[in-house]
Amino acid sequence: MTEQATSDDEALERMIAVRTREYRKAAGLSVGWTAQRVRISKAMLSKIENARTACSLTTLSRPARSRDVPATALLRGMDGEREAADAARA
Repeated sequence: MTEQATSDDEALERMIAVRTREYRKAAGLSVGWTAQRVRISKAMLSKIENARTACSLTTLSRPARSRDVPATALLRGMDGEREAADAARA
């Protein structure tokens, strides 16, 4: 894997982590309650929210769906950031 691919992957994981935590906190939900509701462990949800794991889209979509948020909302902003990064490299 190239250095750029690794950097892009890390940026994506950070974006997902931030968005997942933002949506959970905005709903006033605890990690424990959310994890139980979406049937993943608290440890897994914590890893997602801290960008310490690359999980499947199915697992990722569970916390989003629990708040009636489409999983794609967790990726908002990535295209613009990638376009800016590509332009800067050109």
